[in-house]
Amino acid sequence: MKKNIVVLVMLLMQNNIFSQECDSLENASMIKDLNYQIESEPNNSFYYEVRGSIFYSMGKLNKAKADFNMAIELNTQEWETYYNKGVIESELGNGLEAIKCFKTALQMNINSPLIYFGLGNSFLIMNRYDEAVRNYTISVHKGGDWFDLYYNKSYALMKLNRYSEAEIDLHQLKRIEPNSPEYLAQMGYLFVLKGNYDIAIQFLRKAYEKDPKNVYTNYYMWEYYKSIGKKNDGIHHYKLVKEKGIPKQL
Repeated sequence: MKKNIVVLVMLLMQNNIFSQECDSLENASMIKDLNYQIESEPNNSFYYEVRGSIFYSMGKLNKAKADFNMAIELNTQEWETYYNKGVIESELGNGLEAIKCFKTALQMNINSPLIYFGLGNSFLIMNRYDEAVRNYTISVHKGGDWFDLYYNKSYALMKLNRYSEAEIDLHQLKRIEPNSPEYLAQMGYLFVLKGNYDIAIQFLRKAYEKDPKNVYTNYYMWEYYKSIGKKNDGIHHYKLVKEKGIPKQL
């Protein structure tokens, strides 16, 4: 699941930097417009920040990183810039550099639940689950209340065998998106870990019915069949997971 990034494109639109005609153009056209703006005002950090956000949405992480680096070089006063760079570094697998960025952002905005969420994600991809849970918990206490936060927190708790706490977070997922396949699959996986296989398969089948191509659902289905000693029954789930691969991030 994708992490949250502070996107500034709408601010750019609201300030009429793009024409009305440009509102409907694809990302490539928006990048072209921004290239022109940057040529005209090469020291304006805002344009680099926005272009970086668009590159991020296009999956061009290294280009996004370069733009956020330039924005930081030009203007070191915006916590969002360091936060966004932290997101990029985390997705590139550079956990330590991501943590450094988030901690710098935190010095500028100590009460942002997003920054603690970013820190939690960085620790999560480094398999430092205790620190991930600690930062996710602070994020919640600071007002964080979104699906990915509870999803990742519950996953980290399950890795720590803290199943009762994980189930509390999973109920938050149900509150936010009760019918999402991610919630159903994650709940199913929790019961796999607890050894409650009859309940686990009920959740997993519902998740699979909603989204049979979801890599996490198929991964958890494979884990279920492995756990009950029926690998052959789950081999097609394994093949799909092997084909797509489990992303580094949740």
